[in-house]
Amino acid sequence: MLALVLAFVARPLAILPLLAPARLGRRERAFVAWAGLKGAVPILLGALALLAEVEGAARLYGIVFVVVLFSVVVQGASIPFAAERLRIPFRKVDHDLAEVLEFVVRDDAYASGRRLGELPLGERAWVGVLIRDGRPATIDDDVVLQPGDRVHVYCQPDDAPALERIFEGGSA
Repeated sequence: MLALVLAFVARPLAILPLLAPARLGRRERAFVAWAGLKGAVPILLGALALLAEVEGAARLYGIVFVVVLFSVVVQGASIPFAAERLRIPFRKVDHDLAEVLEFVVRDDAYASGRRLGELPLGERAWVGVLIRDGRPATIDDDVVLQPGDRVHVYCQPDDAPALERIFEGGSA
């Protein structure tokens, strides 16, 4: 019961006000409240109570362990589902093989004048940074790329030639 109250009431009530200054939409805030870091601090505090031989520390640590286990297993396993329901882009990447490539959008590129959401990037690549006129710009599916935009694309090494055609010339 404690795990349910923490997951569905206490955590959102604690996290959402802290996210207020962040430039995030409602859906993104809800996603962070659901999917954010879980368990590191409670387990550390429980372990410190055990080390300090605080009365009842073993029982407290057992409760913390069960609550954190619930959070990690139930909430962690639901992250792709939550991202889909909240329409938050979510991709799985083999980080050992991931690269970050920078491209400058050229006039004759397929990407020039197109919305990010229209680009044929598939599930293995995405634009993580957009620099326009020397400044970072907001990224979402409706942003239209312009010649001279610099984009940092997170991708798999095999995708580099296709991405080069999309952003720097030719057609996809």
